[in-house]
Amino acid sequence: MRRVGFILCASLVVVVAAAGVGAQPAQKVRPPEDKGGHVADEVLVAFRDKDHAHAVARAVGARVGRVLEGLGVYVLKVPAGSVEGTVRALTHNPMVEYAEPNGYLHAFVTPDDPYLSSCYTTSHDGCVIQWSWATVNAYGAWDVTTGSASVRVAVVDTGIDVGDPNYPYFPDLTGHEDIVSCQSPIIKSFVSGESGDDDNGHGTHVAGIIGACANNSRGVAGANWSVQLMVVKVLD
Repeated sequence: MRRVGFILCASLVVVVAAAGVGAQPAQKVRPPEDKGGHVADEVLVAFRDKDHAHAVARAVGARVGRVLEGLGVYVLKVPAGSVEGTVRALTHNPMVEYAEPNGYLHAFVTPDDPYLSSCYTTSHDGCVIQWSWATVNAYGAWDVTTGSASVRVAVVDTGIDVGDPNYPYFPDLTGHEDIVSCQSPIIKSFVSGESGDDDNGHGTHVAGIIGACANNSRGVAGANWSVQLMVVKVLD
């Protein structure tokens, strides 16, 4: 969907590299399979009147396959090859807010060039890891507020690592142990058959930048120490 797709894609862009940039083992990335851009027999639809969803679907030769909870979006199953025609027909129906193909989303590859994540400055201890907080004057902002548990931030990404807090990859790089020991995150998964646990690392990294607790002598400091994280897994 245009609206949902924009949110999902935006979550993949890391704007502030607040977490550590220590050396990481290079990962071999398999290019995503070319499946033609969208699911061959599915259309995503938001209805103005949900009571008529099944009737509208039948009128275009489709059926309701499932509903994406929390989004109010219906996944219609259509005959293979009829996606574009079904979208056109539904778009002109006054009971439909919008309709579009169920497109495939892919995470962008991170190049392993050594200077891509080089240090901003150095000290006698080496890299100043979280240089970005000084750059954006976060210390001044923290004098005013460090966030609030009443604020909920959704991280629409690869999930969050909620396993062993001593797992060696995450604590120093993303503040993993901060996340699980502060406000307990709300975990949701839209990846079929999977929990919200992160099997990639990106979602945990982003969550740490946003909400890792500070002043606990562990991991990293997030932008807002006390916010409630809602981790929404959409990429496996």
